[in-house]
Amino acid sequence: MRRPARRLSGVVVGDPGGLAAALLPQHRDVVVEHAGVGYAVSIAVFGVTLALIALARGLGAGAVLTFWLAFVVTGPLGAAVGDVIARDSEPHSGLGLGAISTSTIFVAVILGLVGYLTVTHRDRPPAKVRA
Repeated sequence: MRRPARRLSGVVVGDPGGLAAALLPQHRDVVVEHAGVGYAVSIAVFGVTLALIALARGLGAGAVLTFWLAFVVTGPLGAAVGDVIARDSEPHSGLGLGAISTSTIFVAVILGLVGYLTVTHRDRPPAKVRA
């Protein structure tokens, strides 16, 4: 029998997605704005963290654990990449393309990747050969 989730400061305990949603903006803001390291360092920090999670999965770490860790890290990584494309602030040196251009770029990249995977089927495991 499954236990009901408990609430802790508006976040459901036992719901990693809810916890991640509550923590993601704060991590990006701390690394980029409050620590004053800029977008490039922020992207590097979250990118290296994501690479370490992938390495851990490759070395045998649990699929569920690594999925949720990657889920938590990709939010601030995507936000930092979006900010570097959209914003043009002096201390953080963004490109300044604006929200609409950034959204257009992200949609184009997502559609391109989905189209690529649809055509090549590289995301599917190889079919088992029956003897």
